[in-house]
Amino acid sequence: MVVADNVLPHSETLAAYQKTRHDLIFVSVTVPLDRGLELSEIVA
Repeated sequence: MVVADNVLPHSETLAAYQKTRHDLIFVSVTVPLDRGLELSEIVA
């Protein structure tokens, strides 16, 4: 499991992470707490 904090205000900084996440087999959810908390799990 990958947990990323502050994902909402840093979308440009996290672009490479987001691209990698979409290239792999992940299920992700962004929880709109404070500045955003994203939880991702590999489902291969």
